[in-house]
Amino acid sequence: MCKLYSAGNFRMLCGISVIFGLLAWVFITIAVSTNKWLIAEDTRVENYTNDQGENVNATIYYRTVMGIWDFCHGTYLVDENGDRTLLRHPCIKVEFFLRNVTQDEAYLSYFKSLMAFELISVLAVFIGTLIASVAMVQQHPLAVLVAGFTMFFSGLFMLVGHVMMLSTHTSEKSEDEVNDVTTSEHYGLYLGWSFVFAWFAFTFCLISGAILLDLYRVCRKYMDEYGNQNPSRVKKMQRSKAVHVGATI
Repeated sequence: MCKLYSAGNFRMLCGISVIFGLLAWVFITIAVSTNKWLIAEDTRVENYTNDQGENVNATIYYRTVMGIWDFCHGTYLVDENGDRTLLRHPCIKVEFFLRNVTQDEAYLSYFKSLMAFELISVLAVFIGTLIASVAMVQQHPLAVLVAGFTMFFSGLFMLVGHVMMLSTHTSEKSEDEVNDVTTSEHYGLYLGWSFVFAWFAFTFCLISGAILLDLYRVCRKYMDEYGNQNPSRVKKMQRSKAVHVGATI
């Protein structure tokens, strides 16, 4: 244990890092398991066949939601009051969509790598939080160091995955502008709340890792100073005392 901190302070700092680690794990788990990463919306006036079989001009609202697992495309009919009626809302797996609809193997491999980084980060932040909990109970500096590096590595995996998803958002928007896929002025491509949760998880992960590594740094500094002072103390204690032989004859 690091003697520079009392047992209460040591456990308090480890406990704070564990709390941030748990928050990071909860947020990244919610983000990965939900589907609101990228959201595209568009409103157009198109020909629509009503229930009577008549072709009429109607306002159609499109909403596409893409996550790590599913791709959902909703179509809504907008009436004169602005109310929306769901026409269809099919959801398919992202892997199936990329393989059979876009038929882009490079993009499919890219998205699989993104999924791998996000899943590894979920596992890594859980392991880091578990090690930090052990360090809090055992009060062992080495466990603090391992937990801190694990949290930073999990944050690195999160960062790579998030940046890859952000580049997906940018490339989708650029491709639409170049190819003129949408001519509606109401078109928009947004980042969903799952993506926001993922960035919160990244922030919490960094805070937890920073607390742990700073705690280890202080403990290591104390141990180095104590180790430099200890040999002289040992030599002084082991120095042979003068032997008193009594009065000489």
